[in-house]
Formats: sequence, C-alpha cells, structure tokens
Amino acid sequence: MGQFYVLKYFADDLRREINHPISEQQETAWQKNLALERGKFIAEEADDFYHTIQIGELPYGTCLSYRTGSQRECLLAAFDSNKKIILIRKGDEIVARACIRLTKGAFQKPTELMLSFADLAGENTTESGRIVSEKLVLFLERIYTTGINDDEQQVVMEMAVALATQKAAELGAVSVLARRYVNCYARDQYVSSPFYVYISKSKNGQQYLDSLGGAATTSRKEKYVEGAFLVERAALHTAGALPEKEE
Repeated sequence: MGQFYVLKYFADDLRREINHPISEQQETAWQKNLALERGKFIAEEADDFYHTIQIGELPYGTCLSYRTGSQRECLLAAFDSNKKIILIRKGDEIVARACIRLTKGAFQKPTELMLSFADLAGENTTESGRIVSEKLVLFLERIYTTGINDDEQQVVMEMAVALATQKAAELGAVSVLARRYVNCYARDQYVSSPFYVYISKSKNGQQYLDSLGGAATTSRKEKYVEGAFLVERAALHTAGALPEKEE
C-alpha cells in the first residue's frame, strides 16, 4: 500500500488523462484533500485505496459494488488520477458520497481534432476557423445519501457543492455540477447552461457514467458529452456564454 499514491498520481498521468495542460501548482492543489464542517456534518475529499475500492458500498450498495455490482468491472476506473471522492459523515457514519472528476470542457462543440492534440494555450481552432476555448473543469457527479431526513439531505448536498466550488477555485478551474444540485448553492452562483464535458479515457478501459445526461452508460473511450449542466455564473459571464434571459 505504501506505493499506492505513487501509482495513483504517477508522473504526468493527470495531463495525459485529460489531454490538457496542468501546472505543477495545479497538480499539488488537486492532490491536497480539502474538508469542511457544518454542524454535525463533516465533508472531506478521499483518494485512498480503502475508500476508493469501497465506492460501490458507500453509503450503501450500488452497481459499482466490488462484491455484487452489475457494473463492478468499471470500479477500477475510480483509481484514475483525475477522480476523487467526497465523503460526508454524520458523527462516525458515512451518510453521503459523490465523485469529483478533474477534466476539461467547452461552451461550444469541439471537433474530433481536439481530442488528439492539447494546445498549450488551451484553445483550439475548428474547421470553420472559429476558436473554441477548452477550460479546466471540476465536475461534481451525483450524490448518494442514506439515513438522513430531507432537511439533512439538503445540507449535505450544499456541503458537496461548497467543497467542489472551493476546490475548483484553488485549481483555477470552472466548477460544473450535475443537474441534481439545483438550488444547493447561493442564489445566482450557478446557472443552467449547455456545456460540453470531456470524458477522459480510463486506464481501466471501461468506466461508469451516471451524471452526464440521459441514462447511465459505460464508456471505453475519450469523448465529449453535451448536456445542460449547472455552471458557475462567473465562468459563463467571462466566456460571454451567459443566456440572454440570465443577463
């Protein structure tokens, strides 16, 4: 186990996985685990072997369970360099978990060429000559909860969003949320918007996706997924992509 983190964050794996420039400072910030506390709840990042292999058991059994899960062949994808877990505890009990994925994204549809060549400036030209800017993205996936009431569920979801938002700020990334988190943040902090999220190729090959629009699917290859996500309003404003009705 002593070499686990050496393998998890093997040299240059993160940049290769998301096909996007990553500075040494961003790598350091990504590997640092954040935590926050609200009343009787504590939310924290986890990237250790034990909690990662247990991801399909926390806080209850799911399709990623290493024992009985129908999608357990996708479990090892959770060990990729660009994936971590947010765990939320009430006392000693884990009552919620969600995955965060460091990736990239764009407000306009990228071309296939963009999947093969990372531009040092973070920008790529489409066939029409239009510039599409790829941005470093921290994507918060769906949350799983158990043993808490509706009010407490709202609290833990807000905590997951707050931790992801803080993490994205430290990385200089755009925070993007699954639609499930509507109204789990300060008013106008996030806006529903069309966005393209990059699904990196996993070292495991197959990975399970349940927060990127439509039904849950598995994927073996890198691709962009289009959907209506919750995107930081400030990022939309900077990109000039804020919907007219939201101006």
